[in-house]
Amino acid sequence: MMRRLLFVLFFAISLHHTHAQLGINANGVVPAPSAMLDLNVASLVTKKGLLVPRMPTTERAATTAPAQGAVVYETTTDLFWHFNGTAWVPLFGTAVGWSRNGNGSITPATHFLGTTDAVPLEFRRNNARSGWLSPTNDNTSWGYLALGVNTGTGNSAFGERALRDNSTGVSNTATGASALERNTTGSYNVAVGFEALGNTTATNGQTAIGVDAISLAGAAPGCTAIGLRALNGVGSAYTITNCTAVGYEALQQNIGASNTACGENALRTNSTGVENTAVGSRAMYGSGASASTGLFAFSFLNSASNITGFGSIYTAGGSGNTTMGYATLSNLTNGTSNTALGHDCMIRNTSGDQNTALGHYAMNHSASATFVNQCTAVGHNATTADVGNNQSAIGYNAISTAPNVIRIGNAANNTNLTGGYGTWQNLSDARFKRDVREDVPGLPFIIGLRPVTYRFDVETYDTYTGLAQRMREHSNAEELAAYAQAAEVSSAVRRTGFIAQEVDSLANAMDFEFSGVHRPVAEGDHYTIGYEQFVVPLVKAVQQQQAQLDAVRAEQQAILVRLSGERSMPQVGR
Repeated sequence: MMRRLLFVLFFAISLHHTHAQLGINANGVVPAPSAMLDLNVASLVTKKGLLVPRMPTTERAATTAPAQGAVVYETTTDLFWHFNGTAWVPLFGTAVGWSRNGNGSITPATHFLGTTDAVPLEFRRNNARSGWLSPTNDNTSWGYLALGVNTGTGNSAFGERALRDNSTGVSNTATGASALERNTTGSYNVAVGFEALGNTTATNGQTAIGVDAISLAGAAPGCTAIGLRALNGVGSAYTITNCTAVGYEALQQNIGASNTACGENALRTNSTGVENTAVGSRAMYGSGASASTGLFAFSFLNSASNITGFGSIYTAGGSGNTTMGYATLSNLTNGTSNTALGHDCMIRNTSGDQNTALGHYAMNHSASATFVNQCTAVGHNATTADVGNNQSAIGYNAISTAPNVIRIGNAANNTNLTGGYGTWQNLSDARFKRDVREDVPGLPFIIGLRPVTYRFDVETYDTYTGLAQRMREHSNAEELAAYAQAAEVSSAVRRTGFIAQEVDSLANAMDFEFSGVHRPVAEGDHYTIGYEQFVVPLVKAVQQQQAQLDAVRAEQQAILVRLSGERSMPQVGR
């Protein structure tokens, strides 16, 4: 063994002199060309290592004139130290790196993890991207597989698999495991929460905050959801737009467009309904509606559309209806354009159209009634007849009894001053009248009038005012037929009155500012007559006639006096 060692040393020494290299080994291998010292243990059964000088901190610090690059092992700190030409510094540890068992005395300006150039910083787990800081495309991610294949810009992903599949999508923010996980090309989305926007692939402009918020398989551009499973969509692959859901499971099953739900379970089971607005806990919970509004409203709303409701309402159908109060319109199935405000208001109407009811039990028909149209009831228990259209009842317990009737008040109001069973009164008070004149022509005006009878052409009138056109545009066939029948009946009635243009011409000829005629003031306007205004010239005519009678009587009296005097004179020459 000794002879073998001497041979190796001799061979090494000879190499040192000829090639300025030293190789220490047990197999005679030539040192590597690039090495000054080559320690080779390949042939040794028991491997050995290099043992550098070992010393405590005090001895290392006391080393005299250490050369730059000198290396020692410090037993005090359990670190390798090297001399950098100025001071001893550890090869690995707090001075030049971050320790796995904690670090102290950190100076952010010099001690940090990261890069000092414009190269992206990447963290990996299981050799898969788990963190990414890009200085060139403003992308930031933290979490296993987050932003794993991204090529877009301005994206931020925090959470395992957040924005995992994003490719060219830009300006997305995903916070939470699987948030925006399947997005590929969608942009300007914000997702906060586990699986928020988890099924979005190519949609722009969504905001989802909450677990499973907007977890639709389809696209939801312009939608905002805040709350657990808000706008969840139960996996339906439909495209919805411009919806807003705030609250636990608000709009949870929605696949319609332009809906707004605010409150726990608001519009929860709405499916294809559009343009609905529901505010309050469980507002419009069962809605399948289209274009509706509810405030703490619509406990059960099935197939209605264009609905506005405030209160606990049970509307089952129809469109264009407005309700406020408990159980209003509770039996409506397909009525349209009704307005009901009050407890149990219009409760038995099932298919009536264009009715207005205001007050507790207003328009609460008998059990046999199903619908009336174009009717108005205002007041507690005010109602119209069970059949017939165009009725109005105004006042406490006011009841209209037939179609085309307006009733104000009830039998107990026979002294009222506004109509119904009393006398209609107009405002007349000297304190409010100015420029009073006694210039009513009276008898000449009355004598000049031409009283006539006539029939009113409803069809021509409606065409002139534009009503006929509006009804053709906005009314259904049933409503048009009913109106045409009513117009025919009205046109057949022979009426008594004056012709407004004739009255106006007569007044103008007499320089009489007669307030009983309304002249057109704009396009589409027409003449009207206020028949009560004829009382004034008629009174003046009676007064003038009375003055004429008084003059005749005075003249007759003078004649009688003269005749009486002639009879009393004596007869001469008889």
